[in-house]
Amino acid sequence: MTYQTNANTQLTASLNRLVHVVLGDYTDLIGAGLVTNYGDAAGSLSATHKVSTVDWDNPMGAVAEGAAIGSATALTTNNVTIAVARQALYREVSDLVQGTGSTIDIMEIANGMAAAAVLRRTDMLTALFTSLASSVGTSGADLTVDDWFSGIFQLEQQLVPGPFAAVLFPVQYTDLQTSIRSEGGPIQYVQATQDQLAAKGPGFKGAFAGVDVWVSDSVTADGGSANSEGAMFGAGCFGYREMTATQLGRIPGLDMTLVDPSSPIWVEFDRQGISGETQVIGNYYFGVSEIEDLRGVQLLTDR
Repeated sequence: MTYQTNANTQLTASLNRLVHVVLGDYTDLIGAGLVTNYGDAAGSLSATHKVSTVDWDNPMGAVAEGAAIGSATALTTNNVTIAVARQALYREVSDLVQGTGSTIDIMEIANGMAAAAVLRRTDMLTALFTSLASSVGTSGADLTVDDWFSGIFQLEQQLVPGPFAAVLFPVQYTDLQTSIRSEGGPIQYVQATQDQLAAKGPGFKGAFAGVDVWVSDSVTADGGSANSEGAMFGAGCFGYREMTATQLGRIPGLDMTLVDPSSPIWVEFDRQGISGETQVIGNYYFGVSEIEDLRGVQLLTDR
């Protein structure tokens, strides 16, 4: 019995049980530790959180023997707000799809909500790069080694403590590689090792001139879409806050057996019997803000 002579009993084509995942960028800059975590909003009584800032940069002055200090020096304080808000995605799966069998079942769809949350929070972080006041690079020109060192010098002149990290659009990264190849002398780009990739996750490319290099297609374009707005920054430039599900057990109708209370990402199912469909809803309450502008510099070069 052959495939050709049994068209009535064999499928003309079968569907492989192994699913090929198409190319995508799953860089998790938050999970990589590039952004300061300001805690869990669960039970905090507010969706907004104020991060207090204080300037200790006041040196002592000379006071004559036996003399009183003239006047008290007030602390310079301020605050930055991080607002936690709902980020969500839902998909619908019909009974016919599940009943006849599918290579992607409803639980795989549910598990995929974690990737959707990572994509969203990365988008929200990179959208803040455009608000950085300092900028290096040339509009319409490739990212170069000179731009790279200009970014480092800018942060060092602003007394930002290292280590630094940079997040680039893919084209910016390849432009930087091209520029490095034309440089002479001891300049060296250190590629990421397998251990580093395993520890830091997708998107980490290595280090150049002491700066960790990350690549993400979430890096936004400027208003004219001609340039990419990457960034180089030190720790403390950005901060985020999440809300776990620990307080949700009191919500009527929410099946907490499907929710991990310690997780900020949770999934629930909504059955629509009238249409023969099941909705898979992913929820994530998250907020991210720029905490101190001087700790970052925008890398603005062509896209």
